[in-house]
Formats: sequence, C-alpha cells, structure tokens
Amino acid sequence: MDLLLLDMVGTASWDDLSEETKERCAITATDLIDQHEYKGATAADDQALKFPRTGISDGDGRAIADDEIPRIVEKAWATWAFALSQDDTLLSDTGLEGFNRLKAGKVEIEPRHTRRAGAMPEHVKRFLRPLLKNSGGRVVRA
Repeated sequence: MDLLLLDMVGTASWDDLSEETKERCAITATDLIDQHEYKGATAADDQALKFPRTGISDGDGRAIADDEIPRIVEKAWATWAFALSQDDTLLSDTGLEGFNRLKAGKVEIEPRHTRRAGAMPEHVKRFLRPLLKNSGGRVVRA
C-alpha cells in the first residue's frame, strides 16, 4: 500500500503512521470495499473477498484478467485506507440520521444526510465506478 500512496498528492502523513495503524486501516478499507456489489462474478467459488472477478472490464471496456485485482481497486483501497487514517469519523454516523428537522426555540436545523457511517467517499467511488453494479454510467474526464 505504501507504494500505491507514494505518488498520490497529500498522502505524506501516511509514512508517519505506525505499521499497526496502517494495517488496521487497510483491513477496514478491504471490509468496506467488500460490502458493495460488483459486476461479474468472483473468480473462485471459495475465495474470501470479492476480487479478483471474472467478466469485468475497465472504464474503457478493456477486459480485466480474472486472476488479478484491478489497479483501480488497489487505488480505491489505498485511498480509502488513507482517508480512514486521517478521519476516524468516516465510520461514525452523525447522530442526526433519524431526523429530518430539529427545532429548539427559534433555532431550526435541517440536516443534510450526505454521509453515513462507512459510506464510500466520492473520491474512492470514482475509482470503482466502472466495476460497481448500477453505478450510473461511465465517467468521462475533460
């Protein structure tokens, strides 16, 4: 994972983390990635994780070998692990999920439910979008 983060802007603080913290973040990111549904099928019936997969292609339609974990998955995994290392609230609900509106006297708050505990951050989703089921189409960069 260190090599994946090496070339990413803003990830220098990863090097300062203990190996134990890095490992915990990597395991958590793996678990979170595995909670989503992906195109294709697992490469082996007895594999523990969702990757590698058969019948998948990258965002440009190139087939991905069924014996490899796609580079975009590795980048998403590293990016999510790094995000977790920097913000442990990514695994916590805000506490306002059950409310549409809160009012105390003249003060009224309408929470924007834009984040849920363990939800995939948008910058991670951009890596995985070509592989996600029902991802809403292809991303084209200008």
